Amino acid sequence: MYLFFFQWTKKLASAVRCLGLSVQRNSFLLWDRATSEPVTEMSCWYDTSASAFAAALNQSRFVESINKSGRILYKALPTTKFKIISNYSLTGIFACTRLAHLFAENPELERRCLKGEFIFGCLETWLLWRLTGGRAWCTDVSCTSASGMFDPCTLKWSHLILNFLKVSQRILPSICPTSCNFGIVRCGPLARDAKARQLGVPPVYVTALIGDSQAAMLGEGCLDKGDTKLTLGTGSFLNCNLGSKTIPPPKGFYPVVGWALSVRDRDSNITCETSPDTKLSNVTYLLEGFNSEGGRTLSRLQRLGLFQNFDDLDDLLSAASTRHRKSSNTTVYVPSSLGLKNYRKSKKSERPEVEALEARLLFVNTNSLLTQGGVFVGLPASLLSAPRPASSLSAEESGAILLAVFNALTMASRLMVSKCRGRDFANKLPVLRVNGNLSRSAWLMQRLADTLDVPVERSPLSETCCLGAAVAAGVGAGFWQDYSEALPALHTQKALKEADLSASGIPFKTRFEPNPAIVYPQEQAYCRWLRTCNKILLSQASFTSAEPSDCTNADLSSVPGVAFDVLAKHLA
Repeated sequence: MYLFFFQWTKKLASAVRCLGLSVQRNSFLLWDRATSEPVTEMSCWYDTSASAFAAALNQSRFVESINKSGRILYKALPTTKFKIISNYSLTGIFACTRLAHLFAENPELERRCLKGEFIFGCLETWLLWRLTGGRAWCTDVSCTSASGMFDPCTLKWSHLILNFLKVSQRILPSICPTSCNFGIVRCGPLARDAKARQLGVPPVYVTALIGDSQAAMLGEGCLDKGDTKLTLGTGSFLNCNLGSKTIPPPKGFYPVVGWALSVRDRDSNITCETSPDTKLSNVTYLLEGFNSEGGRTLSRLQRLGLFQNFDDLDDLLSAASTRHRKSSNTTVYVPSSLGLKNYRKSKKSERPEVEALEARLLFVNTNSLLTQGGVFVGLPASLLSAPRPASSLSAEESGAILLAVFNALTMASRLMVSKCRGRDFANKLPVLRVNGNLSRSAWLMQRLADTLDVPVERSPLSETCCLGAAVAAGVGAGFWQDYSEALPALHTQKALKEADLSASGIPFKTRFEPNPAIVYPQEQAYCRWLRTCNKILLSQASFTSAEPSDCTNADLSSVPGVAFDVLAKHLA
């Protein structure tokens, strides 16, 4: 990675002054303090091994009691803290859930952590430890805020959750600002050897740790309240800038810290190696929503053989949407990331149908209803008549599946935006900034703009989180006083990338305006999609043997909906 960077920028390692790390959040491991060798494998955020453990904890009296207490207290005093408590539940995504599960299965690991022999850390803490030669054991507030054991109201570890999970705060690293002096790089190509030190080459400092989703917000320049960014990668992450104060989050969303500054003098040589910097200033909050379906779903379709390369998708989708407009048949995909909210319809409700349907749905991480993946409704009858390999599907059949999944991705994105912004943002979203690997699809970007009736801006940079980490590092090193001062540099980098793409002859459109002729049909399609999602989820809540999740017949033509897992076996 370092070698590629130096070749690409044509810079020498001696020119580097600071380093920022943007990392995948909620992935952790344990390592030996004395040797710095890992004693466990990396537990990644998408690891489902602790899902049953989380489900059992969510059925406990403790979670039920704090949920109930939160609801009662929120009615009397509608604060963010009480709203979070009323909706709190553990998922396998949270690092705290998998850590508690690990300790429950192997108490010896916990014992040695408490003795100080083993050290816990998420990816940013592990990398910092290695880079500083085992001298800095810290995390940053942006990564910690997504761990499930952080209190966004106090900006500290949550004693309530830690006590419930029986995890001691003694084994957790210090929480520091996003941009501060974490320590000196002593390992790797950026470490200064004895000769470099004799020549007076200054050391490289790690001056930023930041979660990838928050770094992407910084990289997109989403610094103002209301700015909204959608990352389309393995899953779909939606972030909305809340400014300096958090708000009571809707169910399925959680307030996280975007970034924070240090109060220390940046010219000071004090680092977190000797004295962890735990005082935060200029804290910016984000509201975060997550749709677990995205790149992983498409990768599964690719493995089934529905398409060969991601670069071919735009042509396939364009052809499929053209056929769809000429056909009366519509295939709808209900993502497994959706669940049902306990929602009672008022007898005299004047709520528009779309709002009423949206209110019933929420995004869940572990689906207790769609246990065999999402559900396809309205697949071509020819596809369901008998099992056959995916390679034998016609263009119409494979196109119907692909189009349904991509349409569901755009519909779910609109649902996330609608729930995220809600009543707290009176003004219509002026623009949605989008990044991530799936944003390479121009078809998807245009469909997003038409579905949301909002302009979509696509970043020319494939990894805006790297740019965000660079900005955070520059602020931590004192190159800029704050993040807004770095905005011109952000715009310059994007302009340079656009110029490079243009010079290489690669057509790359960065802004997609809603097509007035398509917006209304997409509004109708969104309403139909919401109805279908509600219907399938309600039927699954009271399922019978004829429902999708219990369907194992070879002939699926009489089934109203087909689960993804069942369809995959059908096409194997």
